[in-house]
Amino acid sequence: METLARARLYAILDLGYVEPSRAEDAARALLEGGADVLQLRGKKQSISKLRALAEKLHHLTSAAGADYIGFGPLFATPTKPDYQPIGTGDIRRVHELVQLPIFCIGGIKRRNLGAVLNSGASRVVIVSDLLQSADIAIATRETKALLSNLN
Repeated sequence: METLARARLYAILDLGYVEPSRAEDAARALLEGGADVLQLRGKKQSISKLRALAEKLHHLTSAAGADYIGFGPLFATPTKPDYQPIGTGDIRRVHELVQLPIFCIGGIKRRNLGAVLNSGASRVVIVSDLLQSADIAIATRETKALLSNLN
């Protein structure tokens, strides 16, 4: 996390812009160019293809490694209307495969948080539901309490 605290440039290796066959070269170039954080994003790729590619790219980042994984979008979200939601079915499986912190993201609201948590999530990203609450602090506090009760 110390490395993350010093980071200034967060680069996203988005497979919507780079063919998977060119991903390793693109990642190497981003890192050689000075990117501090590198995120692999493949919104239209299967989990198995992303996992295989991530394993292939891992050697480029063995000194720092990964700090976390963003997993989603779980549900439809107005910020990404063209992306197909992946649902909650694979949350538990991803936790079995990966030892990093996993933040579930995409369309998560307090009203569906129970389903997300029951599917195995322990970390979530919530945007609109908190920011559009009548009292943002109370909504955030209530959500945090639900998450804190997991352990």
